[in-house]
Amino acid sequence: MFRPSCLILFVLSVCLQPAAAREPDATWAYKTIEGADKPLEMAVFLPADYQTGKRFPVMVWFHGGSWNAGDPNWHYPDCRYWSRRGMVAVSVGYRLRDRDGVQVPRECVADAKAAISHLRRNASELKIDPDRIVAAGDSAGGLLAAATAMIPGEQAAEVADCEPNAIVLTSPWFRTAKPFSPPEHIRADLPPVITFLGDEDQGIPVESLLVWDQEYRTAGNDSELHIGKGGKHGFCNGRNPRNPFFYWSVELTDRFLVRHGILSGSSVVQIPDGVEHLLDAVPIAAGSRLVFIGDSITDMNWGRNEKDRNHYLGHSFVFMLAGRLGLDSPELELDFYNRGKSGNTVAQLRQRWQQDAIDMRPDVLTILIGTNDVGKGVSPQAYERDYRHILQQSRSANPELKIVMLDPFVLKSGAFANNDAAWQQRRAATDALRPIVAKLAKEFGATHIETQAAFDRAVAMAPAEHWIWDGVHPLPQGHELIAREWLKAMGL
Repeated sequence: MFRPSCLILFVLSVCLQPAAAREPDATWAYKTIEGADKPLEMAVFLPADYQTGKRFPVMVWFHGGSWNAGDPNWHYPDCRYWSRRGMVAVSVGYRLRDRDGVQVPRECVADAKAAISHLRRNASELKIDPDRIVAAGDSAGGLLAAATAMIPGEQAAEVADCEPNAIVLTSPWFRTAKPFSPPEHIRADLPPVITFLGDEDQGIPVESLLVWDQEYRTAGNDSELHIGKGGKHGFCNGRNPRNPFFYWSVELTDRFLVRHGILSGSSVVQIPDGVEHLLDAVPIAAGSRLVFIGDSITDMNWGRNEKDRNHYLGHSFVFMLAGRLGLDSPELELDFYNRGKSGNTVAQLRQRWQQDAIDMRPDVLTILIGTNDVGKGVSPQAYERDYRHILQQSRSANPELKIVMLDPFVLKSGAFANNDAAWQQRRAATDALRPIVAKLAKEFGATHIETQAAFDRAVAMAPAEHWIWDGVHPLPQGHELIAREWLKAMGL
């Protein structure tokens, strides 16, 4: 099993320049092909301190192109970043269908395995740490990256020592014959994987990678899935230096590699002026006080007595977050408080805001409110008015307060499952509040979590009643979903 390490992220002012003119520092041959004019090669970008005596982690990129096109230079922008980050970064050339007259993806998989094996077998000479090898790929190259760990030898040439220690996938194309499709080969003890997909990818349904992520986890492995809103196929491409998805995916991958012990220290991503920031993570300082406030979804029978350590957090997503961060980052010594109250509307939050929000002096304040406003017929105008009022109060009390705002949500389960009219009315009323949350989050500089969208995606994996038993209140797995969305938004 692969155990995550703790993450404390500091962003430095080193600029990531995907359009820089820097070319590869070397070319390494990794496989001889009978009858070919020259061996297969990988373009190599070396870290600045490569001449020292230490060993370096390595990032291995496989380009896309349907195993019939593409070029290693497509991932030079990625390699430039990872070499700056202190890795040996390589972009692999492999055989293609028409150019080389080979069967795909079989021979492509064999080449990918050979590339990883070459690096590990020659680790000492190449100054590589054989226990910190990352396989990464885009589109068809994503299949190759995953295949190095997952496709058995009988499906492609048996290659020893070819399993990487972590996997990075962007828009991975798994649609091929089952013997070569990684989702068909999920098992226990696979490397941790991080996967990126655009929600407007015309070739890869979001639902298919939701299933991939869930099954990978169910087998006991570590998996992260990130969905880019508005992203199309190949959306993490770094060849366009103004592509915000490139910086977003690189930053998240950096954090992922730190958590899994491949890297340490600080990200070196800096987004150029004028490029949209898609990842607005909220840094959490050691000793921070985290307050969660809302209705019954947050409440979940917390004990109203912090001295009673058996019950002081209840059993909602707040409890799950306290457990996860207490285990993964004990050095942060975070202090968690639950101030959810069953039945509350935003107007009722307003009534107790001074005592339960401002006087608590939080460093991070998380708000989830709205389902009772819908149920009690509160108008969107009143909801916005009272919500803005409490946010103004908190901002005035602490201009540096980090605020996290979650969308209200509903699923077609419980009483709504067999009552279409009631369901449509409830969903429409809930949807009417979500743009208000988004607008206020932008207005007050808060982090916005699209909880309804997350639950809608989850329904592709399992029916609504698996997540929320009565349309409103999540079951444990629903609270786990909320907790994971919160962690993603916070960059944890």
